[in-house]
Amino acid sequence: MAACRSGIRGQIQPRVPPPDGKAYIAALAEQPENLVLEHLCEIRGDLRDIKSAFGNLTRRMDTLQSEMALIHRKFSDLTMEVTQITMRLDRIEKRLDLVEV
Repeated sequence: MAACRSGIRGQIQPRVPPPDGKAYIAALAEQPENLVLEHLCEIRGDLRDIKSAFGNLTRRMDTLQSEMALIHRKFSDLTMEVTQITMRLDRIEKRLDLVEV
C-alpha cells in the first residue's frame, strides 16, 4: 500500500498508464484504491489540523478560566474592603453624632 503524500491539496494527479490491455485494466483496478488512500490521507491531515486547533482552544480556555478565577478573587477582596470601610464610616458617624434617625 502506498504511503500518504504530503503537499498542497488538489495537486495529486492520478497515474493512468496508456491503454495497452492487461496493464491498463490493472491500472484501473489500482486507481480506486489510490483514490481512497488519497482521500483518507487528506482526512487524516484535516483531522490533525482539527486536533491542533482544539488543543489551542483548550489552552486558551484554561487561561481564560484562570483569569476569571483571579478576577473573582479580586472582586471578593474589594467587596470585603468596601464592607469594612462602610462599617468604619458607620462607627465614625455614630461617634460624631452624625447619624440621622
